[in-house]
Amino acid sequence: MDEIWLIRSTFAKKDEAISVARELLEQKLIACANIEEGMTALFRWEDMIQQEPETVLLAKTVRRHAPQVIAHIKTLHSYQIPSILAWPAGAVEPSFAAWVAAEVS
Repeated sequence: MDEIWLIRSTFAKKDEAISVARELLEQKLIACANIEEGMTALFRWEDMIQQEPETVLLAKTVRRHAPQVIAHIKTLHSYQIPSILAWPAGAVEPSFAAWVAAEVS
């Protein structure tokens, strides 16, 4: 069975995160996504410290789709340099892992 991967990205608006998640679901690149509002991001941009509200997207997929998911998010994202992180899930409940794999095949 394919290894389950988590892919996380942040967005300025919840609607954008939902739109990206729906596109990834329609393309069968992810099995599901969690979207959480209310995060505060602090970062340096153009030599100034910024503080902005953001929405987090956490998507579940399989290893072989991770590069495509990252590329799609980058293409659809409104940020000039989006934060897109991907990593293997490690320990995953077997029936959930099977479901994720089936949804993206």
